[in-house]
Amino acid sequence: MQRIADWIRTSLWQADSWRAALQALCAEIGNDADAPATRASDLAAACELVEPEGERALAMQRVAWERGDSGAFDRAMEIARGLGALGTIADLALAAHARTGQPDHLVVASMALVDAGTPENAVEPLTRAVAARPQDEIVRSVLAALRREVRDPQAEILRWVARASRAPATEAGRLLLHAARLARIAGLEDIYGRHVEAAFHRSRDRAAATLVEQRLLARRRADELLAFYRGQLEAVRSDREWSDSMRAAGMRLHASHVQPGLAIRLLRGALEHAYRAGLTDVPGHLAVWHVLIAHAREARAHRELMPLVVDALALRFSDDERLFIARYGLAVTRNDAVDLEAARTYASTVAELAPSHADVHDFVSTDLGQVMDPRVYAEVRVAFSRTPRAEPIVSFAPRVPSSRAPEKPVATPSLIPPSALAAMRGGSRAPALPVVPPLPPHARQRAERIVVPVDAELRLPDGQQLTAVVRDLSASGLFVATERTLEIGWVLAIELQLPGPDLLAQLTASVLAKVVRRTPDGYGLALVDPPAHVVEAITALARRSS
Repeated sequence: MQRIADWIRTSLWQADSWRAALQALCAEIGNDADAPATRASDLAAACELVEPEGERALAMQRVAWERGDSGAFDRAMEIARGLGALGTIADLALAAHARTGQPDHLVVASMALVDAGTPENAVEPLTRAVAARPQDEIVRSVLAALRREVRDPQAEILRWVARASRAPATEAGRLLLHAARLARIAGLEDIYGRHVEAAFHRSRDRAAATLVEQRLLARRRADELLAFYRGQLEAVRSDREWSDSMRAAGMRLHASHVQPGLAIRLLRGALEHAYRAGLTDVPGHLAVWHVLIAHAREARAHRELMPLVVDALALRFSDDERLFIARYGLAVTRNDAVDLEAARTYASTVAELAPSHADVHDFVSTDLGQVMDPRVYAEVRVAFSRTPRAEPIVSFAPRVPSSRAPEKPVATPSLIPPSALAAMRGGSRAPALPVVPPLPPHARQRAERIVVPVDAELRLPDGQQLTAVVRDLSASGLFVATERTLEIGWVLAIELQLPGPDLLAQLTASVLAKVVRRTPDGYGLALVDPPAHVVEAITALARRSS
């Protein structure tokens, strides 16, 4: 299975940052008017796999469509809908109408503009849509509302709601969504919200679902968001749908900077579920990994990701995905955990895929000899010396192949015999978890610490409120990652969103905590007389985590 085109892979595998490499390649292709549509499509697919944001993948699909790939339009619209990018949907639809003259595109653009809260911009395209489709009463109704030709907007809204009550579910959802849009045009936001939610619950319409979620994200209410996501899960029918639903929810929370701790837990849970189900075509797979790794870096929690690394490498993912994840495993075991025995299993996985990779050559030349018999190590080192080291590209300057150039395979023909790779891997054939070092003899016993991202709202002594993410906690204290200055000795009122027994369950817990320690990453706080039910909830979380 291959998910990244060879001409992209050649540059990506040598890059220190895959995202920087893709950014440079996208800029090159976007600015080269002679580059064919297939190049842009290839880049769009790679960006969807690797990048969390989605904007670059969307831009490349549009470039591919503008250069003649008709299928790229549908994919661009799909990405835009997934991002909730209503303005982009309108822009794409108007561009499609300019090409094809189909009035359906005008309707799509107009409704997206209304949904985006800019109904005044929908008047012109909707006027043209009515001229082309005078028989469409919903389109005429929206235009009449936009032109303020409706004397009693609420009566008009009720008329459509009454029609919806007599219609089958799918049609009812469409009519209720129309009623909601009439309310938005009239500035009746409460009525708008009520009918959007009714449209979603009646038909599970995707457009209504996007609008409901956007409203909930704007309100930043954890309980409402969890109820919404639980409702979405009720409709899933397979492991793939479950994993995709949680991945999409986590990505939207992450992009919106709402409940960032919950976002990380949903993303990790989505991958864990996919791995348990043996799914190897996870959408945006490495994009999720980028988010998880960035959080692990901020929280100094790389070791906590290692079980997920092991699970991923046990499956038959593409070479691109395996290389990315194995390189991360090598970096953590070598630099963070300093477990060279475990590191050699990841180095050998990287070597099997890319024997000239700089990470492998660095490990072989500086670290591998410390955990191998000297005679065997000498043989392995000789074997690797026959494969030239490929220097990583740190400051990426792209060299985009001409559209006429043949595709070049990325892999350097390996001169490393299987016996050398086996010796390098050691007794373990599978990537291994790093050894957890024992506590030093003088370390005092403390309550068990749970490394899990928990959303928190802190009330400072002066009454100001601060949102933050708890990096780890125990029954006696917690660590808050924040750049805000807190004074040692302050006692803060904190509202925690403690993870419950399942992925979409949270317990809101109110505690007092005293600031007792400052580090470059944040603050250690000691709980002050925590309620028994909070201690019990944290203890239960510790049991589930272990």
